[in-house]
Amino acid sequence: MSKLYNIAEPGSAKSFSDGLATKVANAVGIDLGTTNSLVAIVQNNKSTIIPDRDGAHIMPSVVRYEASKVTVGSTANFEEANTEAVIVSSAKRLMAKPASDLVQLQEHVSYPLAISENGDIEIATPSGKQTPIQVSAKILQSLKEQAESYLQEKVEHAVITVPAHFNEAGRLATKQAAKLAGLNVLRIINEPTAAALAYGLANRKIGTYLVFDLGGGTFDISVIRMAKGVFHVLATIGDLYLGGDDFDRLIAKRVYQSYRADAISKARKIKEALSDDEHWTAHGVSFTRGELNGLMEPYLRRMKKLLRTVIDDAEMSPDEIDEVIMVGGASRMPCVRLMVQEFFGKPPLTSIDPEEVVAMGAALQAHQLCYGGDITLLDVVPLSIGIELGGGIVEVVIPRNTPIPTEVTQRYGTMQDRQTAFMINILQGESDKVAECQSLARFELSGLPPMPAGAVQLEITFRVDADGLLSIIAQVLPNGEKREVLVKPGM
Repeated sequence: MSKLYNIAEPGSAKSFSDGLATKVANAVGIDLGTTNSLVAIVQNNKSTIIPDRDGAHIMPSVVRYEASKVTVGSTANFEEANTEAVIVSSAKRLMAKPASDLVQLQEHVSYPLAISENGDIEIATPSGKQTPIQVSAKILQSLKEQAESYLQEKVEHAVITVPAHFNEAGRLATKQAAKLAGLNVLRIINEPTAAALAYGLANRKIGTYLVFDLGGGTFDISVIRMAKGVFHVLATIGDLYLGGDDFDRLIAKRVYQSYRADAISKARKIKEALSDDEHWTAHGVSFTRGELNGLMEPYLRRMKKLLRTVIDDAEMSPDEIDEVIMVGGASRMPCVRLMVQEFFGKPPLTSIDPEEVVAMGAALQAHQLCYGGDITLLDVVPLSIGIELGGGIVEVVIPRNTPIPTEVTQRYGTMQDRQTAFMINILQGESDKVAECQSLARFELSGLPPMPAGAVQLEITFRVDADGLLSIIAQVLPNGEKREVLVKPGM
């Protein structure tokens, strides 16, 4: 069953320009990752990763819940074993997901998931029931405190990155998590776009780039044209269930055959070791890079298929891509880099640490929003937005890869004689069938005059802002009921 969303009253939806700060101190960029998270800031016109007290740049996106305390990051992973503790990882994969996805989501996490009374996914812990938004808020709060400790000043504003393929609900859930953490979100930007900002601003190169972002939990590809300070996203595509965590579990199945204890930990060590060495042996388990490449072949085929699709969407050919930017820790794997090199006929760019480049780009965008600059960022809608028509059919109103911000107005008529209400269902997805798309908002406009079919008109304006968030204005013409809707996940 599709999840319903809250409906805002008229006048409560934000405009495109709301929420931007000017001349604020210490605006940071945050890469809120599935596996790891980072925070960065621009100092002396250079983007810098903010380390923790131990000098580490990367914080594991892990929260450990016990009855008496909650810990985040490396400490959560390495504290003394406690059978009552619940360690939550990969919460980003759960953000704003409907209850109908529970079975699929459970396959990707090691802790039990449940459905709350209001239909949200939740996690039972010794500290009480937690939602993915609350878990993400703990991670963001820890990054905020890390930045404040480093800067010795308050940090209240941030640009936060999300996967390019995140839907409306996931983006808004990220903003809600930031609010719980005490952060004002200046902008939500796509991870590949942030990476392109970091490379483009560092090198000032003109050309067409493909960003290949293979992180711990998600895979995104974006084709971006850079010219005279304008970053124009031509096309984007992704897979929310393809990343380094999935490779770890794949290797773990092989490890379990020989050595069952701590298989996921050993799988991660194998993956990382084989990025530098040809062979790895420990604790009686032997694994070669050739074996790993064989296991990876189905995933590599999925990546190639998405590469072909995004190139077609951008109406280009592989040889028209000037450079390929590798992003995300899993992109270090030799079989992945070799596949990319063979696909494009050239080695990819790796001059900036692939695990740091997204946070660095987010910090540059935060600095740009606060202090101005000569960079214009033109991103796109990642998934098509449409409306339900009769017979369970979806009409696409805003196709995927439409540049944002954007606004489209459409008119619809009644389907039956003496129809007294419009039932409006706004959906997102690439199918023309309602059952195969996600419902973003569902509401009713009533009190229509009883007239012949088609005589009463409904005008709907669809707006997508620079954060990729959708608002709807629906009005019965000429002077009937009006409803303004800001799409947001129910809490």
